[in-house]
Amino acid sequence: MAFFHVFGSVQSSPSSAPHSRLHPSFWWNPDKFLGPAALLNANRFVSDSRDTDTRARLARLDDPFSLFRCRGIMNCVSVCPKGLNPTKAIGHLRNLLLDHAG
Repeated sequence: MAFFHVFGSVQSSPSSAPHSRLHPSFWWNPDKFLGPAALLNANRFVSDSRDTDTRARLARLDDPFSLFRCRGIMNCVSVCPKGLNPTKAIGHLRNLLLDHAG
């Protein structure tokens, strides 16, 4: 998956996380939807002030199956074993993407 080449390696496959399987977009497009774990990881890279490849990372997320597939129902937040908030991170990435597009 191209995601790994742009954002580096992640602990597990984006769609293998339990909160991905709870997301309606995963039900409809399991082969394309990145999932909240991968998007949370993407936010970590993009938010890093040392990152010099922010535009390329955001461009990779500019498709119909990444950021804008999240409906904000927050299933991922309620089942996250680490108490993280992928919905907030996805919102942050959306804002960055929209800011860079304008």
